[in-house]
Amino acid sequence: MVVISKLYTYPSFSNFLESQPDPSTHDLLYYLRLPIFRLQTYVQALGLLVQFSDPFQIDYEALKAVAHSFQKLVGQTQESMMDAHTHFQVLEAHRTINNCPVSVTPTRRLVLKSRMIKVDLDDLSSTSDVRTYLLYNDQLVFCKKDNNSNTKYTLQYKGEVNLLFCDLRVLSPAVCAKMVQAKRSLLSSFRSNTSNAKKLPSAETPAFGFELLLSDNTMDMTPSHFENATSTATILKRRHIIRTQSLEEQNIWVEQLTKVIQHLKRIHLNPSS
Repeated sequence: MVVISKLYTYPSFSNFLESQPDPSTHDLLYYLRLPIFRLQTYVQALGLLVQFSDPFQIDYEALKAVAHSFQKLVGQTQESMMDAHTHFQVLEAHRTINNCPVSVTPTRRLVLKSRMIKVDLDDLSSTSDVRTYLLYNDQLVFCKKDNNSNTKYTLQYKGEVNLLFCDLRVLSPAVCAKMVQAKRSLLSSFRSNTSNAKKLPSAETPAFGFELLLSDNTMDMTPSHFENATSTATILKRRHIIRTQSLEEQNIWVEQLTKVIQHLKRIHLNPSS
């Protein structure tokens, strides 16, 4: 992955790939991805052969033995396959994000990638700022959709969150309630001005998410009147509040972010470890 990433920096290599006339030819990333889970494809194919083969065929038992051997091999190499896949995803992200500063290294891996909402501190109910967040094993970056159809990129790099000097907190019920209350207020106003509006369900869509508190100057400054997510005291901090689509997504991100943050801080305190 590192070598391929380096090759892409040479114009002659990129021009060669773009000069291929066959429209049915996939890009290079497609062919790099194929071998990663090829064993699983073989297991599926062998499973179908076993399922639809006549048990009285002379080679049926041998076929079952081969299928079992491949299943065992997949189990033994599962960890290596996932490691190769997350390494490949670093290269894939680098090739699809415009101005992506996250290079491909031998140790960097992509942990999570999701489209989530960056919460506006002045309008908690707003869901318009949708961003793609990418969590690597050493940093967190966020992007927005690249609307320039003239480029090969699908995302535009927007910024990075410094996880080394960062505190992670799950949004408190009070803050989540404020998100819902703000939305309910707007809906109530709309219903009062629309005589023929149908009665909407009383149960609101619950809000989930987490916030990153840090002293990095790339983050948004919290208005002084806004409450901290886990305290009633007025504290002026830089905050990055992210709203997830579900409780499950929130839990996954909090779990993985916690691991990455702890890992970075451990390395920072013990560089030689």
